[in-house]
Formats: sequence, structure tokens, C-alpha cells
Amino acid sequence: MNYNFSDRVRIALDLARDIAKEWGHEAVLVEHILAAVLDTGGDELQAVLGAVGTDVPRFRKSLDEVLARRWPSDDPIKPGRRSSARGELPYTSLSKRTLGFALRLARDLRASAITCDILLAGALEADRRVRDLAAEAGLELEALRTAIGQRLDGT
Repeated sequence: MNYNFSDRVRIALDLARDIAKEWGHEAVLVEHILAAVLDTGGDELQAVLGAVGTDVPRFRKSLDEVLARRWPSDDPIKPGRRSSARGELPYTSLSKRTLGFALRLARDLRASAITCDILLAGALEADRRVRDLAAEAGLELEALRTAIGQRLDGT
């Protein structure tokens, strides 16, 4: 797949690996990606999350609570893919699905790049448990998609 990531998403994906390492995890989980997106998303992401009524601190705290108890992961890593040649942590299958869903959403919305809000929507699409955590913080996938569309349309 060919991904066109915004600069903030590139930073978030690098940070997700760092977060995984800090927690002592062997792979990048969807929760690592989301924590990094929330930490680096900037004003644009905050505006979208505010528009849909998300309690961002609550969501971030919930992610940390999950990360504290979520290893070993029940999200498999393909055999022989424990680390890359550069020593980077691999992505789990759900993390890879997150990227795929984000790409599809970006194409559907005719976005020029995958931005943090689009990556967040991809994560909610890919992982039911994360979607449930987000809902507890007031973030629903359909509302997020609508807000992203409005941002892209300038409305």
C-alpha cells in the first residue's frame, strides 16, 4: 500500500514505537498509535475532537490503563516478524489494519494525505475494543467521520 502521511502522522507513528518501547512491549499496538496521535495531533485534531464532544484527557487516560495491562497482546505478530532489520518494533495485525482503514478513508474523502484525525478514525474502524474506549470518552466513529468530512470541506 502507498501511504501519504502528513508530517504530524509521521511524527505520531515514530512516537508510537517509542511509547511501545517505554511500556516494554514487543510490538506497536493500536493503543500506542492512538496515544501518539492524541499527543501530537495538534490544533486541527483538537478542533475535530472538540466538535464531536470527546473528553480527550479521559480517552488518553483510558489508553494508558489498557497499555499498563495489555501485554502479551492477543493481537498476533506474524511469525518471523518480531523486529525489522533496523531493530524497530513491528506493527501488530490490528495496527496494520488501522493504517489500511485510514488509507481507505482518506481516499473516500479525497484527502490529500492521511492526517491524525483520519488515522484516529482508521483505528476506531480496525479495533472494536478501542472503539468502545473512545465511545466511553464521547467519541463515536460516525461522528468523527462526519467531522473529518466537514473539516476537509471547510465547513
